[in-house]
Amino acid sequence: MARRRLTDAQVAELRPEGGKRTLVPDPGLAGFYVRISPSGGKSYVCVARPRGGAQVWRTIGPTDSMLIEAARAKAVEIIDGIRRGTTVKVPAGQLGEVAERWLREVVEGRGYRTSGESRRIVYRHILPLLGADTPLLAIQRQHLAAMMDEIANASGGRSADRALSVFGSLRRWYARNVNGPPIDLGDMSRDHAPPRSRILTDQEIAAVWHACTGAFGDIVKIALLTAQRRELVRTMKWADIDADGIWSPPVEARAKQHGGPLQLSALALAIIRARPRLVGNPHVFARRAGTAFNDFAASKRRLDKASGVTSWVLHDLRRTARSLLSQLRVSRDISERVLGHKVGSAVEQVYDRFEYGEAKADALARLAAYIERLVEPATNVVELPKASHAGAAVAS
Repeated sequence: MARRRLTDAQVAELRPEGGKRTLVPDPGLAGFYVRISPSGGKSYVCVARPRGGAQVWRTIGPTDSMLIEAARAKAVEIIDGIRRGTTVKVPAGQLGEVAERWLREVVEGRGYRTSGESRRIVYRHILPLLGADTPLLAIQRQHLAAMMDEIANASGGRSADRALSVFGSLRRWYARNVNGPPIDLGDMSRDHAPPRSRILTDQEIAAVWHACTGAFGDIVKIALLTAQRRELVRTMKWADIDADGIWSPPVEARAKQHGGPLQLSALALAIIRARPRLVGNPHVFARRAGTAFNDFAASKRRLDKASGVTSWVLHDLRRTARSLLSQLRVSRDISERVLGHKVGSAVEQVYDRFEYGEAKADALARLAAYIERLVEPATNVVELPKASHAGAAVAS
């Protein structure tokens, strides 16, 4: 007796069990399932095991963009390919092929600094949850909402919003250059937190400073002393610092603005010059693999534990430094130029090409002096010499 199969009507009635992601098997084909996200989004998926290998899962596509018979036929082809150790070619216009082309030709081809992060998001979140085989034009808001719910539950709202941003960029590029109308993403944000306003107090600065060790600790210190972004500090190179201690980060295409050439304070230079130089590695904060330091998550957890200061991120150091510059009576224009923010009208930005080197150097020197007083407070108590007995007798 033939086994009953799921029908399109039955698939339409399926709901997640207990508010969790649910897999519903199709009795008519082993390894073929309907996957239901907590928000109710549904996709066809299949699984098989190559000879001597681990299970391989593949997403076929959203249930509302294809009939189950078509999905089942595709599943048979995919399962057979997995068992034989071959792959099924992804037709043009499907998400996996389009995403790889966009990453290769646009994100990496144009030298975006975020290319590594975009590739990670595509292959960690977007393709597994939407399906590499899904036709890009079949992906609608409900599919994206289900994807974002999954990401938010696992990694938080900010990660979900980043995935939506990457997908939106990919989709807009496809609409402009290949085919199809743009999709209206509207307000699908999952991270509704207000803009961060956290700055470290004087006591917290001292506690963090004294707990800093190794390359990560030095990155934290330099980020605070220069008010520059984490990525700029992380990738600092020896060649960018001249004999006079002026740090001139390269101006890269599509990179965020920075403070331009900066005369580093004596405190910052002492930290940098104490760093070991690794042969063949151009970075100040180097790894032995020939690249710049990148172990932020684990290092930050260790620093939080050692310092007792929590609920802050490295970008808060930039906000802290900017607030301290105001406290030290550094003018707004100079403080903003240290951070690399645009100052003045559009016309002024075009015509005023002066770099304000001395003024920025003075601002960073004041900032370093203030931090040095926090972390190495000098005693104000001066011990007077004791008077001799003879002196005491004369005084009386």
